[in-house]
Amino acid sequence: MISLLLILSAILPALLFLIFIYRKDLHKEPRRLLLKSYLIGMILVLPILGTEILLSQTPPRGEISVLLYNAFIVAALSEEGWKLLLLARTTWHSPELDEPIDGIVYAVFVGLGFATVENILYVLQQGFSTSLLRALFSVPGHGLFGVVMGYFYAQARFAPTRGKRMQQLALALLLPIAFHGSYNYLIFQSASLIDGEAYLLGALPVVAYLALFVALWLVALRFIRLHTNVSK
Repeated sequence: MISLLLILSAILPALLFLIFIYRKDLHKEPRRLLLKSYLIGMILVLPILGTEILLSQTPPRGEISVLLYNAFIVAALSEEGWKLLLLARTTWHSPELDEPIDGIVYAVFVGLGFATVENILYVLQQGFSTSLLRALFSVPGHGLFGVVMGYFYAQARFAPTRGKRMQQLALALLLPIAFHGSYNYLIFQSASLIDGEAYLLGALPVVAYLALFVALWLVALRFIRLHTNVSK
């Protein structure tokens, strides 16, 4: 019973964000393709885990370098890279991707498919306290990274030239990595300082993390509004 409640608490945040983004699309996408995108995101846990294990074998020297490497390369690059790759393989040539907001919708469904499984694994290991924190920050974070990725992915999909297309695809990868890596680094840095009993210094990355979270929400809402207006 407790395990079931933990699983439900892990799934609910992603479902709420999916409903939020689904309602932003005025011309709804086929449910089969949305479900396919979500399931593909869930399956991504396997190649992402393999990639992270592989990259973890060659860490750099120095504590700060290790934190940066783990935050931006091991975690952010692995996760956002696989998300974009599978997003493109699933939707790039689909006739259903026929307006800019669609790119955001599909990217969020892929991203939150992954976040759902990741969240279940964390919550089953660490309990309800972890469930609450991840519901407030980690799961919405993956949804917001998906909005940023989907915005530029759609820009690439409808770009008039190959050069413009490649530029927008690069942004669809690099900006989510930048946001995701910054998220991770601030948490890693805070945990490292607190473990060293530097409690006041450990609070500073948390404040920066919260500021980044708010900024990312503002950016995401603007991107959604811009693509929604184009799609009307």
